[in-house]
Amino acid sequence: MCLAIYLAADRPLPLARVGEGSTQMHIVAVPVHQAVRKQFSKPFVYQVMTEQGCACGFDHDPDWEGEPSIIQENKRSRVLLTQLSACLAQALNIAGPLELYAGYCDKLDLQPTHRGAIAPDQLISSRLNQKDRKFFVVSR
Repeated sequence: MCLAIYLAADRPLPLARVGEGSTQMHIVAVPVHQAVRKQFSKPFVYQVMTEQGCACGFDHDPDWEGEPSIIQENKRSRVLLTQLSACLAQALNIAGPLELYAGYCDKLDLQPTHRGAIAPDQLISSRLNQKDRKFFVVSR
């Protein structure tokens, strides 16, 4: 299953395309009919994805740093998470507190298994990749 990351705001956010190649990420508007919208209290909902068309590139797993293939994947994930953190910081300036929901594509209609608050610079340690469905209020 692919990881999916969604973001919601009280005001429209600029759509973004940041980075290049395997470290390119996009923030795109979510169609009104998508079921994931029910996870949010805010009206403007966006999907965060990599060039793969999903959010699997954000899958940072420091527990497996000893394996060469994981080292490369984690390096790319850290770049993507840093870019996303910068986008979130900019979005906070535009719209105030945000909501972020991360989970696997086949379970987006289920309630989060973890709720919390996070600042953009804490994103890299948030473990968005774990099996838990995570909902965060993003603020400074």
